[in-house]
Amino acid sequence: MIRYCQLILAAFIGSAVGLFSGGGPAVDLWLSADEVSRILGRHASGPLYIIQDGLPNPSLSPSLLRSNGNSFYDSTDIDQRTRFILPANADSLKISWRAPKPFHYTFMELQSSDPSIMGPPLLSITLEDSMPNNDTEFRMDFPCTGERTGIASVNVILRIRHFKSGLDIPASPIHLSFDKQCVEAPTCEPRCANGGMCNQMGRCDCADGFYGHSCRIIFCIPHCYNSGTCVAPGVCECQKGFIGDRCQKAICTDDCTGHGYCYKPGYCFCYRGWTGPKCDKRIDNSPKALEATSYRSKNVRLVKNRRFWSDTT
Repeated sequence: MIRYCQLILAAFIGSAVGLFSGGGPAVDLWLSADEVSRILGRHASGPLYIIQDGLPNPSLSPSLLRSNGNSFYDSTDIDQRTRFILPANADSLKISWRAPKPFHYTFMELQSSDPSIMGPPLLSITLEDSMPNNDTEFRMDFPCTGERTGIASVNVILRIRHFKSGLDIPASPIHLSFDKQCVEAPTCEPRCANGGMCNQMGRCDCADGFYGHSCRIIFCIPHCYNSGTCVAPGVCECQKGFIGDRCQKAICTDDCTGHGYCYKPGYCFCYRGWTGPKCDKRIDNSPKALEATSYRSKNVRLVKNRRFWSDTT
């Protein structure tokens, strides 16, 4: 489902009790320069810290994020909030963080004010765990449902504390508020199946392995042989008497004992010097007898017709 979204991030750092003397611990939370550049569409000179050394960053610089009169950072404080405005095509954030051992994080709240417009934020990490000791990224997605046009608010509360003492860092808890505008997505009739997405033209963009007007036809490459059926992308269901990932191999008793090959179910084509339903009998060395022979591996009357044996019943 194509989503057209404008995401407005309003972030403020919760009040803290002086739990750590001599400054905060080396706990950092930031947007990397690459992520800032992705949001702005131009090169950023450095990362944007939200928490640095366990303390809220009081000096988010508007000049860092302004480009040709446009910015996604608004220096105007509203109720002590620093506002971030993301472009319409940005429906996620990659957030970097690190902490010394042993710090623990908990996402205490992840809510959407209107689930019919936007679902709750989705995280690429668990809701609660130990913080990484090295520079690590996690992703937060803000999914429009595409069912309605409108604005939904999201509230995220993140707590970071010392695992053994249970004391919060000075910047904890972190409150992140989001206002996101979503637009109703085009619909396709019939609905796109098997993971297909309805595009702006009202047509289905099919996932790999499927095709057709509504992505209901399964595609196998190469195709299934011997009347096999493609039941899932790249998966063949074979007719009786055939095996193999593409149903390319027929089944014969004892696999023609290694002295021939099975060219259709129950039929062996014997190599020179061998004969019989299983190609397990040697024949004499006369030129006529050395012709390759074909047998059906069943107890039926066989008639020799030049170089092949055929079933007359």
